[in-house]
Amino acid sequence: MGLIDRLDTKEINSVYLFANTPKYLYRHLRHIQSVQELSQRATLQNLVDEYTKITSPIARSSEDIAAAYALLIAVTFWEYQEALAALGKFDLSRLEWGNDMKDIFRTNAPINTMVGIGAQASIRPCNLEATGSSTSTASYEYTRNNRKEGKT
Repeated sequence: MGLIDRLDTKEINSVYLFANTPKYLYRHLRHIQSVQELSQRATLQNLVDEYTKITSPIARSSEDIAAAYALLIAVTFWEYQEALAALGKFDLSRLEWGNDMKDIFRTNAPINTMVGIGAQASIRPCNLEATGSSTSTASYEYTRNNRKEGKT
């Protein structure tokens, strides 16, 4: 059983035929369950090899082209750096929107920036005062870096 046989070709072909922009195709192929599952079952090299195999013939069917896009999108579920390296192995010029797919992937890349905030907050209870009512209230002092900020 080949990689293409594991895809929901009816759904993939439908998305491909209705796609009028690369972004639409990218976004909708990423939501197809069989494309997501393929990314988990196949290695990156398997995806590259299958893509090369189905995009190399001169006379290709629309089903082959739709499957090639699905293989390309399956790569985008991998870790960013690995996926980017694998996309470099694809001959993206074989598909009309191949390079657009790579650009969309790069644009949607996760941002891995960490921001450290040096403030420490602590809450310390204050004296509780009994009032004659059935409800009692407590006040707390909120401090930041051991500075009194006020009472609530």
